Amino acid sequence: MQSRCRRRLFAPLVACTLGAVLVVGCGPDEPESSVDVGAARETLMLSEEPADVQTALDLREQEGGFSEGEVVLVGQVGGMPNPWGDAESGFPWREGEASFFVVDPSTVAEFSGHEHEAGEDHSDCVFCQKRAADSVHAVAAVSFNGPDGKPLPVDARKLFDIKANDIVVVKGFAKRINGELLVLDADGLYVRR
Repeated sequence: MQSRCRRRLFAPLVACTLGAVLVVGCGPDEPESSVDVGAARETLMLSEEPADVQTALDLREQEGGFSEGEVVLVGQVGGMPNPWGDAESGFPWREGEASFFVVDPSTVAEFSGHEHEAGEDHSDCVFCQKRAADSVHAVAAVSFNGPDGKPLPVDARKLFDIKANDIVVVKGFAKRINGELLVLDADGLYVRR
């Protein structure tokens, strides 16, 4: 209850702050030039790593389970084959949006430990594809939204200067969808360098 109340009080503040970085008239179909990338980056990037980080699997394994609440999540951008195929063809990115997918580090380690023949990678391996489809519970969909509740219309790679396989710490309000995928409405990002 307390985190929901904090969320209700904090959401308008974030919306007003992010609203200030968007050009008047910006909508979800506007080009990314409508976002002041520098101002958005300054608002959303964290200068220090938050305490009490958890992984997607930590949240899943909480006593009583995790359905929703404020979190500080650590994960790797990508790090496994795309579990959704054509439905998320840009995995781990969503082109033109401040959205991306992070994977639990222990799940990434499982994929990196699986050897392939020369010229084959995880995306070509039937075993890895099956494992990825079975590992959706270890993935979090992260989105930095504007005042309209939709992802900021600027590619996360440009906004945060991040790449696939970077380790990031993201804070915000998360909920689990259908007991599997963790969806995070983020309001802060720290990149481990």
